[in-house]
Amino acid sequence: LNEIQEALEITAGPNDARLNGYINRATDLIEAYCKRRFISTTYTNEVYSGDGSNFLVLRNHPVTTLTSVSMRTGDFASPGWQAIDSGLYTLKTEGGNDRGIIYLIGGGIMVDSLNPLYAGFARGIDNFRITYTAGYTNQAALPNDLREACIEIVSWLFNRRKATPGMKSETLGRYSYTIEPIAKGGIIKTLGLDAILDLYRTPTV
Repeated sequence: LNEIQEALEITAGPNDARLNGYINRATDLIEAYCKRRFISTTYTNEVYSGDGSNFLVLRNHPVTTLTSVSMRTGDFASPGWQAIDSGLYTLKTEGGNDRGIIYLIGGGIMVDSLNPLYAGFARGIDNFRITYTAGYTNQAALPNDLREACIEIVSWLFNRRKATPGMKSETLGRYSYTIEPIAKGGIIKTLGLDAILDLYRTPTV
């Protein structure tokens, strides 16, 4: 809130509640676009599909704690879940923004059924469950470009609150006004923030 007030060159006061609402709205827009949460959250039994490779890429990051990995032993109607020994896998953070990747370092129960000589996360649909904690522990830990993106969205919403929705400019003599087009991708693309947020977007698999 303090950063928003500084950017808008206003002081604390009657606009605080409105600005907090805009901050929450901007957060929702950013997380929906990036398909992930940013504040530290524990994900319990999040399901993943094995593809025969020796790694699984977690949806949320940066990963701070990997608690458990389990494999489905039954079918969808009556599934059973077998915990995988932590000695068979390891967690690495690599790539853009510390992507959390679980790598196999052993075979055993995860040998690909289509290639018995190859150790990999067995092919299947939602056949692995993972419990882990990921995200930034506090707002101060968020990357600066993410914080700036949020500030830009909030500033845009705040400055439009009293204007005619969509108005870009107006002329008083023989009154007229120009509508500001909203990009197909919404506010984020209208403000050109997709170039920043694409760096944090979870790929669609």
